[in-house]
Parts: sequence; C-alpha cells; structure tokens
Amino acid sequence: MSTPTANVQTNRNGRPHRQPRLAGLWPTLSTCALLCGTAPLFADEAAPTASDEDNTSATSERLDRLEEEKASLEEEQAELEDEKTSLEEEKADLEDEKTSLEEEKANLEDEKTSLEAAHARLKADKDSLKTERDQLEQETSRLETELEQMRESTEETEDQAASLQAKLEAVEAERADLRAQLEALTRKHADLEDQAAQVALLRRQLDESQTAVERAEARAEALREEIEQLKQQREDAARKHTAQLTASELRVREHKDRLGDVEARIQHLEQQLAERDAQIERLQAAEERHVQATQQLETQLAELRGRLTAPEGGSVTAEQARADARQQAETLARLIRAGKGVDNTQLRQQIRDIENALHRSQYLVARAEDARTVYRVRPGDSIGRISAIVYGDGGEWEQIFEANRHLLDNPDQVLPGFTLVIP
Repeated sequence: MSTPTANVQTNRNGRPHRQPRLAGLWPTLSTCALLCGTAPLFADEAAPTASDEDNTSATSERLDRLEEEKASLEEEQAELEDEKTSLEEEKADLEDEKTSLEEEKANLEDEKTSLEAAHARLKADKDSLKTERDQLEQETSRLETELEQMRESTEETEDQAASLQAKLEAVEAERADLRAQLEALTRKHADLEDQAAQVALLRRQLDESQTAVERAEARAEALREEIEQLKQQREDAARKHTAQLTASELRVREHKDRLGDVEARIQHLEQQLAERDAQIERLQAAEERHVQATQQLETQLAELRGRLTAPEGGSVTAEQARADARQQAETLARLIRAGKGVDNTQLRQQIRDIENALHRSQYLVARAEDARTVYRVRPGDSIGRISAIVYGDGGEWEQIFEANRHLLDNPDQVLPGFTLVIP
C-alpha cells in the first residue's frame, strides 16, 4: 500500500503546502470492494465444494487481510485528520494572505493614482526638458566655438607657461645659490668677528704698550732734564770751583757713568718703542684689512638682502618693492610713449632693461605677499584675458587689479611689458 509524501513547497506564510492524500486511498478502496464483492460469491459456491475446511481457511486468510487493510485504513484516516487540520490552518493562512493581498491591492491602486499624477508631471517636465535641451544644444554649439578659440589661446598659454616654468626654475636655482652665498658670507662674517675680537685685544695691548712708552718717555724726559741740570751744575761748578777740579772731575765722571746708564736705558726704551711702533703699524694694517673685508661683506650682505624679502632673511619689504615697481612702471610707460614710431636701438635697450627691473620688483612683491606667480603682459593682452588664462574665468580680473593697484590706476590701461602680480 502506498503512503502519501509531503510536498516541499511553502505558502506565503512560510508553511509547507501538503497535497491531499486521497490519491493514496484508491488502491485500498478498490481492494476492499473487490474483497467485499467476492464474499457472497464464495458463499454461494460453498455448497457444491467438497471440503468446508478449505473454505474456512480461505475465509480466515481473507479476514486477516481485511484486518490488515482496516488497520491501514485507520492509519490513513488518522493521517487524513492531520492533513485536514493542516489544510484548515493553510486555509486560515490563505485567508490572511487574501486580506493582505487586498490591502496590497488598495495600496497599489493608490500608488497607481500617484504614479499617474507623477507621469503627468514627468510628461510636463519632459516637454520642459525638451525645450531646455534645444536651448542647451544652442549653448553647446556656442561653447564649442568658444572652446575652439580657448584651445588656440591655451596653446599659446602653455608655451608661455613652459617659458615661465623655465624662468621660475632659473630663479629658484639663483635663489639657492644666493642662500649658499649668504651662508658662506655669514660664516666669513663670524670669522671676521673673531678676528675683530683679536684686534680689540691687540688694541688693548697696544694701549698698554703706548702707556708704558709714554711713561718711559716721561722718565727719559725727566732724565734728560736731570742731565741738563747736571750739565748746568757741572758748568756752574767748573766756573765756580776751578780749584776743586779733582772733585768736580770725579763728580763729572760719576754723572757721565750715570748718563751712560741713562742713555743705554733710553736706547733700550727707544728700541722697545720702535718695536711697539712696528707692531702698531702691523695691527693698524690688519685692522684696515679687517675694516675693508667687513665693508665688502656688509656690501655683499646688503646686496643679497636687497634681493630677498624680509620673510626670507632679506631687507626688502612689500611696501618698498611696490614703491620701486611703481617708479619703474612710470618710467617704462614714459619710455614706451617716447618710443612710439621711433627706431632707436638705445631706447629699445632701455625699455628692455626697465621691463626686467620691473619684473624683478614685481617678483619680490609676489614673494613678499605669498602670491601665486607673476605675468608679463604681451601685446593684445587685457586684464580680463589674463584672468581667463590664469583662473579659467575672465570675471576674476578684479583680484589681479587689486593686487596691482600700485601700478594700475585703470584696469583698461595695461601696457605690454608690464609685469603683474597674480594672487
């Protein structure tokens, strides 16, 4: 007898679907009908049979089979009861699911209504966007034309940027060299300061020597006066005491001996004085060399500081650099006006020199104010075009104008050759 099996499919509530087990009952019911139908037949045929024991035995066997079928049917009935309970539960789940689907249907209808309204709005937006697309296509065509023009301008700008980059690298290299020179000069200045300390010590020694010489000279002068006095006394004694010649000669000899000693001491002091004078001359020569070297170093340091801004250890302030740039710009404008229509090589060289000087001053202004870079104006440039090249937006020209108010009184009067600070 076949036993029904559960299906693994699940309903929407997560419970497994189970097929009804009536299909499994068909063989059993047909077998029961067959057995029940054959019982009277055997009973009718019992009379003509030869042995009742055989009939009883066969009936017993059929009864046993029927008992087994009955037990099987009872099991099937129990299973059907379980299946009925499961189906009722599944029916309840389906009812819940139906309610949920009806609610979902109502929600979908509401959503359909809102979607239809949204569709109408989107259709209106589509028409608006179509109009806007036509306008954008026209704008795109115009921008493509401007882009082509900008590309041509960009190529020139890239060449100029490469040139400026090369110049910037050269300036950075020069700046590094100047810093190295400044460090070397600083070390040399420290050495000279040590030498100056030694010179000061030698000066003190010289002053002490001069004091000793002065004392020796005073003492020598006193001895000379004493000698003169002795000579005068000797002469007076010779005149007054001619008779006492022997005593006078002894005294003269004694004074001569003393005079010899004094003269020897005077010679020794004069020799020391000569040595001191020679030493003083050497010290003075060394001091003069030190002064000259110090002046040269100070001149070089001043030149270096004059080429560096205050934050970099130099002496150039932003105000000073702007003042220099203002003066150079006025000179350049005057020379440009004077050179219009004139073929003068010397004047052209003066214009180039003042352009370079203005470029250096503006570069110092840019470094002192931590600006982005500088830009040398070319023929055909305007402050708006320069803004478009540098910032990509010609409307940012006011930044450039404000950063160069020390040069420009009018943003429309920018002369070729001017160097502008780019903030």
